[in-house]
Amino acid sequence: MRRGERRGAGGPRQGSPVPAGKASLEEPPDGATAGRASGPGAGRRSTESEVYDDGTNTFFWRAHTLTVLFILTCVLGYVTLLEETPRDTAYNTKRGIVASILVFLCFGVTQAKDGPFSRPHPAYWRFWLCVSVVYELFLIFILFQDTTVARVPQGADLLSLHHQVLPSSTWGAWRISLDSGPPHPHHVCPSLRCRVFVPTRQRRHPHTPGHTHAFGTLAELSRRHQQHVASLTRALALQTVQDGRQFLKYVDPKLGVPLPERDYGGNCLIYDADNESDPFHNVWDKLDGFVPAHFLGWYLKTLMIRDWWMCTIVSVMFEFLEYSLEHQLPNFSECWWDHWIMDVLVCNGLGIYCGMKTLEWLSLKTYKWQGLWNIPTYKGKMKRIAFQFTPYSWVRFEWKPASSLRRWLAVCGIILVFLLAELNTFYLKFVLWMPPEHYLVLLRLVFFVNVGGVAMREIYDFMDDPKLHKKLGQQAWLVAAITVTELLIVVKYDPHTLTLSLPFYISQCWTLGSVLVLTWTIWRFFLRDITLRYKETRRQKQQSRGDQGRAGGDMDGHLPGPEDPPGPVEPEREGVPAPN
Repeated sequence: MRRGERRGAGGPRQGSPVPAGKASLEEPPDGATAGRASGPGAGRRSTESEVYDDGTNTFFWRAHTLTVLFILTCVLGYVTLLEETPRDTAYNTKRGIVASILVFLCFGVTQAKDGPFSRPHPAYWRFWLCVSVVYELFLIFILFQDTTVARVPQGADLLSLHHQVLPSSTWGAWRISLDSGPPHPHHVCPSLRCRVFVPTRQRRHPHTPGHTHAFGTLAELSRRHQQHVASLTRALALQTVQDGRQFLKYVDPKLGVPLPERDYGGNCLIYDADNESDPFHNVWDKLDGFVPAHFLGWYLKTLMIRDWWMCTIVSVMFEFLEYSLEHQLPNFSECWWDHWIMDVLVCNGLGIYCGMKTLEWLSLKTYKWQGLWNIPTYKGKMKRIAFQFTPYSWVRFEWKPASSLRRWLAVCGIILVFLLAELNTFYLKFVLWMPPEHYLVLLRLVFFVNVGGVAMREIYDFMDDPKLHKKLGQQAWLVAAITVTELLIVVKYDPHTLTLSLPFYISQCWTLGSVLVLTWTIWRFFLRDITLRYKETRRQKQQSRGDQGRAGGDMDGHLPGPEDPPGPVEPEREGVPAPN
């Protein structure tokens, strides 16, 4: 349905033009209202706000497909005919890839299908849909890069082998899987197969005089473990995953370098009496730029999910995941007060609270839209421009997970995908060697903020009205595919990290929680329904027996007494006297 056909109190304005490309899933498409009640607000769900729109069509809302095609053709013609092509193959490859992506984005912005949102402009959401396709293709390319595994022969001398396997400038970027040995000071292994990380900065040759680092040279490392391992020649494998990581150098030359080791846990005392100058230094050290990022992230997630319970469950479960995966990623190791006070209560809790207040304001807001040139005052025009960046209409999400098995499984799947996307953020940084402050990490978060809201709306529409929305939305489909592809990249690039077994008490807790959830699901959607149906059938049988007993008592003949109700009185007919 086009913008001029949107619902209003009095319907669309007579003679108002219909802009092209302004379809929106915020109202039923053409033909969807057949069989529904007519009148103002017909076809609108009970959780959807009422919208008043004068249907004004301006240059801003019109489709500009020919204009974009003309500009794109002129740019390509200029580059081809007038610009001299450099003789740098790497530069030409980069420029060709960027030009291909830009042409695809131009096509998608002008021709792709509209999504559920129309503000600030449908082209904005079409752009992020096309970016989702480009990002998914980029992940597929990274996924299919080579994983080189160099096997160490039995009895080989590892000190001489590393010169053949790795370049001398980056010889530290490798790992050794030992059959036994003491746990790494920053990476406690629950089993005998302990991974030992050599520092990961680019270094000079290990035999350079005066070369030292945190773990010493390779020879010092072997002597340190001599008392636990008979020889380093018992090492089973030396694995390097280089192609995908080195490909990122084409994006940013600073990437492709292993990340340095960091101590994330440290001293967890809130008040450090030994530090007289600043006893609260542990707290101040945690108050970095990630604190407002946590708050802003959960504020936006609340606007996506639109449910306090679901947001709280995701927030608390992620902290449990950080506790459970400390043995795999060192940066999950945080102090208890960092987990539950700074994260759950302060950053996440405050973000969820502000998000819920914003949702309350949006649900009570009056959605009345006028054309900019129909507003007489400059103040009104400025207000109209500002409100262009607010939703066109609002739908209150009512997930109702316990109403049916289908909705319960859907809500559980949404929570699972949210948690998986959160974990992918940390694991991708770890396996692809990206610093937390790198701009690619920030761009990925901005990407998920823009596509996440559209995906959640499409999922809710698919769940809430399956007759109208018969298939999952395009953006929700892409977000699910991207999340799974990121997980596959982590599995391929570092399977050893993911296969580190959970500590016994952690696995017991997760097993107990899974059993409780499964038991509740079986009771709520199977046993409880069977019990209720049995009680209802029994009640109906008892009621039918009582009706039959009363009917049998009425059939038994007896003289009517003074308390019995009088029988039917024959009405008087015209001209016939009533019987005495």
